[in-house]
Amino acid sequence: MSNCYLCNNILNKKNTSKEHILSNACGGRLKSYKLLCKTCNEKMGADFDSELARQISHFSVSPDIKRDRKRSLAVREKQAVIREMHVEPIDRNAVHKSIAKSAISFFILKKGDRKFIQHLIPFLSNTETLDAVEPHLPDKLSYKYDPEELSHIIKLVGRPSDKILYCYIGLFNTSGFIVRLNDDYDGPSIDKTYIYDVLQSIELKKEFTLDYTRDRLFSFFLENKTDKNHTER
Repeated sequence: MSNCYLCNNILNKKNTSKEHILSNACGGRLKSYKLLCKTCNEKMGADFDSELARQISHFSVSPDIKRDRKRSLAVREKQAVIREMHVEPIDRNAVHKSIAKSAISFFILKKGDRKFIQHLIPFLSNTETLDAVEPHLPDKLSYKYDPEELSHIIKLVGRPSDKILYCYIGLFNTSGFIVRLNDDYDGPSIDKTYIYDVLQSIELKKEFTLDYTRDRLFSFFLENKTDKNHTER
């Protein structure tokens, strides 16, 4: 028996729903019925998953990107989505919440204890702001893309020695985010990798090295905050 990690209600045949760990809109195929109830899943999809889908739509409108239960977009539909992207500004906060949800879902999927992400629930519920997600691309030595590869990456790391739990989410070889799941982590060591090639529609069994210390992890957030302050001036 499982519980919805957002509202903690027991999941059953009536209220369970299929949760895509990575958005279905970008070709994510990793999914589970043991993460979110239908109400919470639909609410988060409407509140911020749709914004991430809009941001990455110029990639996902490709006819080669396969999505669950959805036909390929017609040419006119693709053009309309791309035009929409250039008309409306991106809601950064909504995108970050969607990325955080993917990281949390992957953590729970890999048998992570809900108590370690409990403090993030108000952030996902739109009742609190939290400096938990930042754009980030790892060093090129961390992972080598094959010439014809177009993939999504999830890398989950828990280091109790440094009291950190974090997750990297990479989309379409180009966009990346680092998520601080817990800054006082004392659970088991974790090192989980998921790589999915959206063109070949297969999971790739490849090595991806990401081993940040606590100071290094925090530095990404300080660097990005400094860059934003300079931009605003």
